[in-house]
Amino acid sequence: MIAVRAATRRLHRLMMGLLLWAGVLAGVQAQTGPYPNRPIRFIVPYAVGGATDVLTRLTADAMSKSIG
Repeated sequence: MIAVRAATRRLHRLMMGLLLWAGVLAGVQAQTGPYPNRPIRFIVPYAVGGATDVLTRLTADAMSKSIG
């Protein structure tokens, strides 16, 4: 019974280690390209010239200067 518990613990540690490495490698893969690699679009479902439209345009201008 004790040997089974020890083997289960070792297997659990091995699986957790593999999952950790998979997460690390996935993070490295995700950071390979520059962001954003295409234009970002804002879709505003309200009338042109409204408060939401103006606020979105101001935010887009600030983001454009910040991101490049």
